[in-house]
Amino acid sequence: MKRLLILGGMLVSALGPRAADRPPPPPSSPIAMIGDSITYQGDWTKVLGRADVTNWGIPGYTTGQLAWTFKDLLKQQPGLKVVFLQGGINDLTLGVPAERIYDNQVKAVTYWRAQGVIPVLQSVIYQADQPGTNAIIKALNARLQAFCATAQVDYLDLNAVLAEHDALRADMSTDGTHLKPDAYPRWAGAVTAELTKLGL
Repeated sequence: MKRLLILGGMLVSALGPRAADRPPPPPSSPIAMIGDSITYQGDWTKVLGRADVTNWGIPGYTTGQLAWTFKDLLKQQPGLKVVFLQGGINDLTLGVPAERIYDNQVKAVTYWRAQGVIPVLQSVIYQADQPGTNAIIKALNARLQAFCATAQVDYLDLNAVLAEHDALRADMSTDGTHLKPDAYPRWAGAVTAELTKLGL
């Protein structure tokens, strides 16, 4: 049954990010980009140079809410081989403790592994001019990276290409949180390197 949520005054489908001007990917896509509006705003087909990728970014969703949609994604894309997990900034904005974000991401990794899909965990992206929030993000990312090292999960540090001095670069952002189009090729470079490593 299709679930609908009201987020920020907008009606959002829990079945996935299907904008009217974005055709759904074919049901043979082996790659999915999962995340919030930061993922959603990426033109992944263009920046990755391939058509076999699903954009499963859902604006306004927290890491916990994204987990509600995993079964829907798997139903739409039964041939999934790898998922790139992004999220966390909406949680922090809503006051969700970093501990819960960590737990949600660990559960996400566990879920996808149980489905035979390779999870790649991506760092929480810093904000611009938010030193307090960024200090929390830095500590959270350190925990997530340590978990990945122990659990043998690949981890992509997006801040290595999008941030400097523990803050999102101003020239990479439209509003201190969301990314400019020019930022996505940088992100895509890290994803492409990972896909090459995985033989995809």
